[in-house]
Amino acid sequence: MKSIFIILLSISLSACQHKALNQRSSIEREISNDAKSCMQLMRSFYSNQDAERISSRIEATKYDAHKFLRSFPPYYYKLAEDLNLKAILGDVYQYKSVIAGDPHVENFGVRTFNGELRILINDFDDLSEGNTILDVVRLLTSMKLSGHKVDKKFTEKFIKRYAEGLKLKKENYSKVTKKFFKEAEKERPRLAAKKYDAKTKKFLSKREPFEDIEQKDYVFFTEKFSSLGSLRDGYKYVKESGGSGGLDRFELLFEKEGEIFWVEVKEWDVPGINAGLGTEAPSYAKRLEHVLKYDQPELPISTISFQNKVFQVREVSDRQIDITLDDIKKADMEDLYLDLAYALGRFHQTFGVHERYLTSLTETNSENIYEAVKKVTASIEEVVEKLESSKK
Repeated sequence: MKSIFIILLSISLSACQHKALNQRSSIEREISNDAKSCMQLMRSFYSNQDAERISSRIEATKYDAHKFLRSFPPYYYKLAEDLNLKAILGDVYQYKSVIAGDPHVENFGVRTFNGELRILINDFDDLSEGNTILDVVRLLTSMKLSGHKVDKKFTEKFIKRYAEGLKLKKENYSKVTKKFFKEAEKERPRLAAKKYDAKTKKFLSKREPFEDIEQKDYVFFTEKFSSLGSLRDGYKYVKESGGSGGLDRFELLFEKEGEIFWVEVKEWDVPGINAGLGTEAPSYAKRLEHVLKYDQPELPISTISFQNKVFQVREVSDRQIDITLDDIKKADMEDLYLDLAYALGRFHQTFGVHERYLTSLTETNSENIYEAVKKVTASIEEVVEKLESSKK
């Protein structure tokens, strides 16, 4: 059945060759006249993933435009080029810095930075260097596709709040955001007791789909991470959706001095902007340097080489509270989203954004930024609509 699905994708997912391809300017990267299928295009972004894995990832988006945006960051950057956002956004487009790469409404959390609680971006899979404003457009697009009313008025509020973060103005978080801080301030273990068996020191549940770790790999992790303590349990997991979909992950349970904690060894692939545009990514060492400048939890992120790939090593800690939208009232959503705009500004300010960027940003007509968001949103929705139609 899966092979049939792959064939259908190859034939009908020319959805990925959206209208934008007919709107490109002469300065954009040349694309073959033979329109690639969606499958072929995605495989060009993820060269380490076979057709079956890509098809599973597309299927896992469940034809939801927001999930599609989050699941395929390279596609967003390809859109930015094809839609010629450079011309739409004007002068502000030229300024570059370290970028989050995949800022969306579910990639923020209240985390500890040098002992202080902050709202921080919590996913660095696509962290890279590039056009700063594209982080802004991506986060606004995520807000729009999540169901929030993103219009010119909201865009103006967003840019104002984002600029406050760039200027390091006082946080002034809203009441809804402060609830996450109160939750993070509670005393709690690094890993909740409900997630592991206290007697066997094994995971009580596992992320799906999972498979057992091969014995030789188990031995490797035991020796490699001996300084972390005793390895008690572990499994391999390949997430099917999200920006890190299709990447290998190893979920490991350690014990040290009677404390149980969870470490994830996660494949670190080419950042979305570099995969999407075919440009050279910063070195893994440089990317890690950027992460460590911004994110400083109890167990700092590190990297290892394994199976001819580079993996991030990070703790999955219950002391870090993810910002979730599940219980947020619609009336409070705007306040929360504006606080995320501030957090994105703080992220960019960490890396010394050029003062001229801020000046250009404030001089840019918010209508231009809103227009860019509308074009990206419409293109993503068109792709998803055709994906849905192809299955009927």
